[in-house]
Amino acid sequence: MSSRAIRPLVLGCAVLTILVLATPAVVHAQEATLTGVITDTTGGVLPGVTIKAVNEDSGNSFEAVTDGRGAYRIPVRIGMYQITATLVGFTNVTRRLELQVGQTTVLNLQMAPSTVQESVTVTGEAPLIATTTSSVSGNIDPRQMSELPVLGRNWMSLALLAPGNRTNTQGAVPVQDRHAGDVREFELNVDGQQVTAVLGTGNQARYSKDSIAEFQFISNRFDATQGRSSGVQVNAITKSGANRPSGSLVGNFRDSKFNKPDPVLHVVVPYSDQQWSATFGGPIRKDKVHFFGNFDYEHQPITSIWNTPYPAFNISKCAVTSIKMAGVRLDYELSPRTQYTQVLGNRTLNEIKGGMASYLLDQEAIASWSHHWLAPDVTVGGPRILMRGFSVSQNQNLPRHRIQRVWSVRDDFSQQYQAAGSHALKVGGEFLYHDEFTRNCLWCMGELTANAFPAPNAAAMQAIFPDPFNVDTWNLDALSPITTRYKVGVSNSKFNTPYSIPKYGAWAQDDWTIGPRVTLNLGVRWDLAWNAFAEEVTLAPWMAPNRPQDVNNVQPRIGAAYSINNRTVLRGGGGLYYADVTSPNVQWAESAASIALITANNDGRANFASNPFNGPLPPFDQATKLFCYVNNNAPGCLIRDLMELAPPPGKLAEVSHSWQTSVGMERQFGTDMSLAADYVFTGSRNEHRIQDNVNIIYDPATGLPLNFNVTASGRFINRPYPDWGVVGLYLMNGWSNYNGLQSVFTKRMSHRWQGTLTYTFATLKDGDPRPLSGLTEVPFRVNAAFGDDYGPGVTDQRHRAVFNGIYDIGYGFQLSGIYFYGSGEHFAVTSGAGVSTTLMGAAGSDRLRTNGTVVPRNDFVGLPIKRLDMRLQKHVKAGPHVGADGILEVFNAFNRANYGGYVTNESSLQFKQPSSSTNLSYAPRSLQLGFRLTF
Repeated sequence: MSSRAIRPLVLGCAVLTILVLATPAVVHAQEATLTGVITDTTGGVLPGVTIKAVNEDSGNSFEAVTDGRGAYRIPVRIGMYQITATLVGFTNVTRRLELQVGQTTVLNLQMAPSTVQESVTVTGEAPLIATTTSSVSGNIDPRQMSELPVLGRNWMSLALLAPGNRTNTQGAVPVQDRHAGDVREFELNVDGQQVTAVLGTGNQARYSKDSIAEFQFISNRFDATQGRSSGVQVNAITKSGANRPSGSLVGNFRDSKFNKPDPVLHVVVPYSDQQWSATFGGPIRKDKVHFFGNFDYEHQPITSIWNTPYPAFNISKCAVTSIKMAGVRLDYELSPRTQYTQVLGNRTLNEIKGGMASYLLDQEAIASWSHHWLAPDVTVGGPRILMRGFSVSQNQNLPRHRIQRVWSVRDDFSQQYQAAGSHALKVGGEFLYHDEFTRNCLWCMGELTANAFPAPNAAAMQAIFPDPFNVDTWNLDALSPITTRYKVGVSNSKFNTPYSIPKYGAWAQDDWTIGPRVTLNLGVRWDLAWNAFAEEVTLAPWMAPNRPQDVNNVQPRIGAAYSINNRTVLRGGGGLYYADVTSPNVQWAESAASIALITANNDGRANFASNPFNGPLPPFDQATKLFCYVNNNAPGCLIRDLMELAPPPGKLAEVSHSWQTSVGMERQFGTDMSLAADYVFTGSRNEHRIQDNVNIIYDPATGLPLNFNVTASGRFINRPYPDWGVVGLYLMNGWSNYNGLQSVFTKRMSHRWQGTLTYTFATLKDGDPRPLSGLTEVPFRVNAAFGDDYGPGVTDQRHRAVFNGIYDIGYGFQLSGIYFYGSGEHFAVTSGAGVSTTLMGAAGSDRLRTNGTVVPRNDFVGLPIKRLDMRLQKHVKAGPHVGADGILEVFNAFNRANYGGYVTNESSLQFKQPSSSTNLSYAPRSLQLGFRLTF
């Protein structure tokens, strides 16, 4: 009936940074950039000025010398800095600035000839607008990370605050996947290393909220130094130690006695949660070597309640979730002179990074089945049973064990030079070795398609499934009269599938400042994923040998920023962006060599549902000899099914990519406010689509598939390959178009408050491509239920507005909150009648009704989402560096009924009714008590 996901064990990633041609090496990464021009009081430029930036917390220092145009550029770590400019004969100038991840901050200083006064301190904040970059991005700063209410303490939930984010759900991933999870549009980087899990399931590796200092969310047009994403880049930086030893202890506590009833189940779901977090960091050697460590523990007893049309199945189950997270970071600097800009000269740097990121996933079902055919190795789970309007289902891959290891090495070379202006050139390359081991018990539970007639009534269903979580009690034979077919997977490798995907990248990025007002961002990038479509796997006739690799993924990118004045900038540009390759592209094709799907059509026996093969299940070696395509359709031969094989070569096997364009402006008001607005277009092409069955023939007169199961003289006649069954392919032939007006108002902390308001007005449309018949595209238009259709995509949302703010009330009290509004999203509706399954032998889109009409594409629109989360805290100071906070948080303060999903099967008794969601974005009102000790 359901499955329980064991929380992934996240193996930490290690990042080692060294400098080539420098001995010894500096271990830190470029996280932000400080640049500008130094002039004298007459406006003349000053070459030879030494610019020194000292991090106030760690004491790390970074230096550069201005060139002949008085310009300088320093790559630094994030944090608060004291910036000092010195030149013999001139008065020293000092400025204090905060630098954030991914930002290029322009700081122009003016120096006066020396008099009696030896130094001048210039007050002021860093500019709120970026005048030298044209990408569309937003930063979640350290104050937002620590002071805003976050239900569940998942730092990635705060990505919802960034301009351009199109996600409603919080936690797990920064951007939700599209098209039933087939389209992935983000890349996650921590401390400069790619840590994205590309398993296609299991979400992402989770890091403690108290270990993340801040992060940047780039929603459109990142530069050529970053790749493998057709949409978004998320760049997070972990916390580091400082010269003063410091730490924290945090506790958060929730209990269902403070909760309101679930808006769908109409009961208060029993719940309890205790979260603890501890951090500590400090110096190993002052100004040089620092450490930071963290540990999180969460204990969460939970209750799951089922909500079905059959009251006997609406039961509850209790379980305990336990999460442990830990991390350690070490930072090392040798001397102020051993810096990036001193390695190969004042304007040249070469940096190498290497590391490994690993992600492990174990999952199994909760139903017991002592008589499973793989017992005693497998004694949990149950067969999938697909009926009209109702299903008894679990993930077809359970139980499963998967582990991903990605080894990476990257070389970044940068140089500043003068040629018709100032150039900041970055050239580099990288190699990632994606190694994966998968043990999916693919279809080993079996699947009954029982949709020949409507599902049994409630009394009959209860008699068939007296104990939904004990398969040994089920009376499957009662389903034989409505069953059409049975499918099961067998293996000769215990369902083990190892494989690898080597990935390469190279780039050149030139940020060319033509004059004081104009900067061009020019870049080109090339990416290659070897074996991206299992080109090394052969299985005739579906996967031919020696299929060509997709190697021509060159991506030009251009942008421009024009400063009307020092408070207003116009920006825009366009470029090509290739996505990463997720492992299912290879996994399913690789598994075909060791896993066989066997299909048996109902032969009319009363016990077919419980004994589909009228005897023991044939093992892999026996089954492969009995396949009809092997033994020339001998009497009693077995039909083999295949799922998600690699696409045929050509345009159907090209890596997904997008054309991104934006144009907009940003204006700063005073010293603490800014407003930005950008029109953004993302045209995604070669998107991942799955055709559940290509072994079908379409009728040119109706555009419908011919009945898949029609036979003549003992052979199937409406199949391009009669000796094969259902053959699914994944195809890179989908497309989508996003048009959005993205705006953001920012007020940084001053006058005791700060806030950010984002608003997006957008449309998202995508298309269902024309299907294949065999390995070639159907040459005529087909019925809209099977392709040739374009319109609003699932998750299409017209309006989205998010506000977050922090207000210092005084007397140690602070109020903060997040308000989220999202208009209704589009959802896909199915007929549930099984007509598509009858024609195709597979579910497909299931939009064809019994009367021949087609369910309109994604035409159901959910209700708007409105949510207000608030935090009230009181700070008590117990010493110069010791304090305590008492925290009260309320989530969904007005107890708005928000729904994350709906029953979209027309045949269901609950059609269009909301479905219960475990995502915290749709939870009823709840309270959380907490404390925070800092020292």
